[in-house]
Amino acid sequence: MATGSDKNQRRTRAGSKSSATSKDLCTICSVVIGNDTLALNCDHCKLWVCLNCSKMPKSSYQELVKCDKSFSMDWLCKVCKSNKSDLRSISCTLSDLKSSCDSRLTQVENRLTNLETTMKDTVRSETETMKSELAESVNQIVETRLKKWMTEKIVLQTLFSSK
Repeated sequence: MATGSDKNQRRTRAGSKSSATSKDLCTICSVVIGNDTLALNCDHCKLWVCLNCSKMPKSSYQELVKCDKSFSMDWLCKVCKSNKSDLRSISCTLSDLKSSCDSRLTQVENRLTNLETTMKDTVRSETETMKSELAESVNQIVETRLKKWMTEKIVLQTLFSSK
């Protein structure tokens, strides 16, 4: 977080603007941010907000200015805070949706596995039933033909023996 009273540092953090050709403005009230203006630089969007618009107490601002440069603290403007909050909310929603989808996918996979097992058992059972019915039909056909051939043999034998 850069402050308005630290113009050189804020110029560097804001993207190396030339002080001769560019003036920073408060993104809310459009006041010019100069060396004597108390202002905060958003660490995300790099735009400036004057202390009055930031709603930060002057005492808090002065304490921040006194802090050692090695002290690292991010400051976000209202828009970036809102976006960050929205992103967290979206992230939570996406996480919940993923969990729900994963759970539903697991249920579908389990149902498919059960269906596969049931289908295999049904096919096996139906195959055995069909084999049994087919064997019975074949036996009946063979029996019927054998009876017919036996009858024809007897008839033929009777015909040949009577001659």
